[in-house]
Amino acid sequence: MPVAWTIYRALCCVTPGLEPERAAFEAANARFAERVTMPEAMLFALASPRSDFDPQINRRGLESNIRSCNFFVQVLGETAPDPALLEFVDLAVACTADPAFPLRSTAVMFRNPEGAASEIAAFRDKLTANPHCAVHDFHDSSEFDALAEIILADWRAKIQQPVAASSAAP
Repeated sequence: MPVAWTIYRALCCVTPGLEPERAAFEAANARFAERVTMPEAMLFALASPRSDFDPQINRRGLESNIRSCNFFVQVLGETAPDPALLEFVDLAVACTADPAFPLRSTAVMFRNPEGAASEIAAFRDKLTANPHCAVHDFHDSSEFDALAEIILADWRAKIQQPVAASSAAP
């Protein structure tokens, strides 16, 4: 008898220069699937545009994906990216807060936040104050891997919650 899989759409975006982090998140998702979600007949179907994609040219497509996915993670480095990338995060946070959208969780990972450009530091502060966004900091690959596991476990926990409860304001 065939297994009925439950598939959750996830989107992982990184800024230019963070291609290793994109690959590391994809690998963490694969390990998590093998250990946790596949035995439960669930998958986080992860889409992740290359770090060198043009956010202006691909704006409509990425915004559509954000509005229709279940989980979103953005990885930011120390330098300010194209403003569109920050706008995508703002859209994801807004969709997480609105129960009309399927987005259950938005997470943002900041590399070396102590050395970040002022725009990135201000953006991090804004997100930290928002209850609809999980903010994480990392400095090296081992911290990144541990945080990826935490984010994936959080996604798994949110599956157990009704969508309205996971999106309701505290």
